[in-house]
Amino acid sequence: MVQSVDLVLREVQPRSDRLEIHSPEQFRAESTGDAAHQFLINYGRNLPRARMIAVIGATGDLVNWSEDGPAPNASFSNRDYFHHLRDHDDAGVFISEPTMGRLTGKSVMFIVRRINGLDGVFLGLVAGLIDTQYLEDFCATISMVPGESVTLLRRDGVVIAGHPDITDRRGMRLADQPPWYDRAIKGRGFCRSPGYLADIPQLIAMHPYTRLPTCGGRERVRASDF
Repeated sequence: MVQSVDLVLREVQPRSDRLEIHSPEQFRAESTGDAAHQFLINYGRNLPRARMIAVIGATGDLVNWSEDGPAPNASFSNRDYFHHLRDHDDAGVFISEPTMGRLTGKSVMFIVRRINGLDGVFLGLVAGLIDTQYLEDFCATISMVPGESVTLLRRDGVVIAGHPDITDRRGMRLADQPPWYDRAIKGRGFCRSPGYLADIPQLIAMHPYTRLPTCGGRERVRASDF
């Protein structure tokens, strides 16, 4: 799922190069018309599991989206992915913390890429929204015996999704909790938990995703990636 969304983002991302966009103002003008809207709708149809594709301007406001109708007034300027990609010329993909979607009212996460102008200036972002319920449904398909659970976390310790239900723990951060953090730094291993993710002590086995899956080429991995 994450792979599919990122492949679409990488198709949308170079559009500014093809249009020879140099400034945030030109980017906004080129991204708000009907042609740009239909462009996003067409790509959004390829992602039945993603809620939408959004284009965000250099000031953090929603410029266009893949839904029917005009994009509503919405700002994403306080989101973690916006701060990081605005302040760092990062060519990699950023996976956000789970958050309550302002446009959906449900728990979502964002797969985000930075968009630059021809001279490297920050123009904005292109983001794919994924319902975390999809990831939780996927976790539920993993074969487990009674008493076992599975949790998907970012590498900085933020809880993304899991099964059984982790609604009350989604978004919490474990990065400062030894010995979990020690194992996370080493990349894999086992540790005993006094109850970080449950109300009882557990034996935890960790296995990292070392890179975002793609159909070609190696992606750079951030501390915010899975």
